[in-house]
Amino acid sequence: MTSIACGGAPSWASPNACGASWNDSKRDAAAASSGSEGGFGILQPPPRAVALTILQRASQLAQRGEWAQAEALCREALASGADTAAALALLGAIQHASGRHQEAITTLQQALQLNPGNALALGNLGAAQQELGHTDAAIHSLQQALKLRPDFAIAHTNLGFCLQSRGDHEAAIPCFARSLRLRPGNLRVLQGLGWSQLQAGHPDAAIDTLQQVLAQAPDAADIRLILASAQREARHIQAADQNFRRCATGPHATAAVVAASLEHFTVTRQSNTLEQLLNSRAQGVNDPVAQVYAAALALQRQQFSDARALSERLNSDAITALPPTARIRHWSTRAWLDDHSGHIDAAMEAFLAAQQDPAYEPLDPEAQPRRIAAYRQLAEQLAQRRLPPGQAAAAMDPGRESQRRPPVFLMGFPRSGTTLLDTILRSHPAIDVAEEKPGIAALEIHLQETRGWSIDQFARLNHQDVQELQQLYWQCMAPFWDTSQPVLIDKLPLHICAVPLIQAVFPDATFLLAIRNPRDTVLSCLQQTFAANDAMLHLRSLPEAARFYDLVMASWLHMQRQLDPAVQVIRYEDLIADLPATIQPVLDRLNLPWDERLIAFQRTARERDLINTPSAAQVVQPLYSSAINKWRRYRHHLKPCDRFLAPWLDHWGYGFE
Repeated sequence: MTSIACGGAPSWASPNACGASWNDSKRDAAAASSGSEGGFGILQPPPRAVALTILQRASQLAQRGEWAQAEALCREALASGADTAAALALLGAIQHASGRHQEAITTLQQALQLNPGNALALGNLGAAQQELGHTDAAIHSLQQALKLRPDFAIAHTNLGFCLQSRGDHEAAIPCFARSLRLRPGNLRVLQGLGWSQLQAGHPDAAIDTLQQVLAQAPDAADIRLILASAQREARHIQAADQNFRRCATGPHATAAVVAASLEHFTVTRQSNTLEQLLNSRAQGVNDPVAQVYAAALALQRQQFSDARALSERLNSDAITALPPTARIRHWSTRAWLDDHSGHIDAAMEAFLAAQQDPAYEPLDPEAQPRRIAAYRQLAEQLAQRRLPPGQAAAAMDPGRESQRRPPVFLMGFPRSGTTLLDTILRSHPAIDVAEEKPGIAALEIHLQETRGWSIDQFARLNHQDVQELQQLYWQCMAPFWDTSQPVLIDKLPLHICAVPLIQAVFPDATFLLAIRNPRDTVLSCLQQTFAANDAMLHLRSLPEAARFYDLVMASWLHMQRQLDPAVQVIRYEDLIADLPATIQPVLDRLNLPWDERLIAFQRTARERDLINTPSAAQVVQPLYSSAINKWRRYRHHLKPCDRFLAPWLDHWGYGFE
């Protein structure tokens, strides 16, 4: 593989940690083009022995990293006019391996015009396109190469990283798996596989894969960090904490790895462990990352003057040099300190700075609007073929045969109170909650990849399709559901956009819709730092978050009119004012009795191994009303949002002030 970038992996997930060096990868590229095993191009013997000799010498020089001499020989072969296609293919590979990717693309395209069937030239073309961020073009080139040569291991690897870079982790997994079958034990490919397994919601598989890497590279702190993340996701909390601690204190850990490890103990509010780790680093002002998390710890403990003093020690150059995770934490800490002090303009400036996550840069801002529009269209198509009331479940819900209750879907706009509802409801002995798991996303990906369907084509589902999708859903959710609790609540706020698919697969599904004052909702979104994806991309400024709120809610109303799903609306403010009266209708809809443990939900929150959302700190506290109408302090900054939010303030009964 000529590119060692880890695609969608975070900045701390460096492939070089598993032993693959940049120069080794370049030599692989050049050797590949000369026809070496597993390579990128097969040279056809030229008609003249002298040209063949020249290209063989060029290939040998390229394998040693002597790019200039190798290129000179390629040009000598080209001047001879013998086997121009082969000479161009090797020259393009050398240009790519020496970092001149645009030149390589031009040269390789010329080679392919002369010999379109050169699979390994196509592979190099795809790798060069990948390096320049031309992901779609790279995927096309690599797929064409694999059609010509299915045993092309490096092309499978590069295709996996391309798919990974655009967030298509489920599709990347089989690419890495095929590469490993052809070239077993490649640590860089194992790392890519483990990262995609984790991101696609298969943490146990990721753990197995990453442990193979660490068995051969035990000092690879980057890999250990991904393993810790997978263990956390799989609820192996003690093992995860142990690996995060090793990453935070290991001698081989980069600043980015240390920051990500300290971030874990910050968001999980393990303040004593965080303090121990900071003390163990014992570098004080000489360790900017430690300073950032010392300030964050002081803020958590409400030691506001200490937090500000620690935060203000960092000058602008030190802040710029911080790893992204630590830089985001720094600005978030500063924002909350200014908010606490009543310096609202300064707080808003810092909240906006905390949203400058480079992980957002490759994401497509039109991806979510396109997805929402497709689901609106699907709702219209499904409405046209709806069965009469009382027939849909019998005709389409084979889950009844096993007496399995249809899942309940807890949804809403982000920061609308879904995590509080999750924690309250899971306190009931008959309810388990799967928090932000990929069950429905897996169905969407399955239909797109196995059928080639776009979302608006999901209306083609027949009885057999629905049975298959239900089975796939339960398989995906099995690791996250205690089946001794008969009611599964699948909590993911933006399930609100996928209601047509959910209802097509589970006609008897119940939806719980969390609603909060739209102004408070939008403000709270900006005040949090979410993991980067193409939905959270729209929550990084107040106007854009308000626009996205309007888009999502308009889509929900359209779907509701078309499909009439069984929905229970729960307002956050009502929940704070009277928990029993607000929760009782939910229990009635789920046919469950009241249980006093619902009121003691803070105990449930404290006993949970991990809460995966920014609300983790709030839900361990008793109900409080201070989060209601927080928007008033930021009224001036929210003014541009009124044109998007005013209709929803009226619709949800809040009124426009």
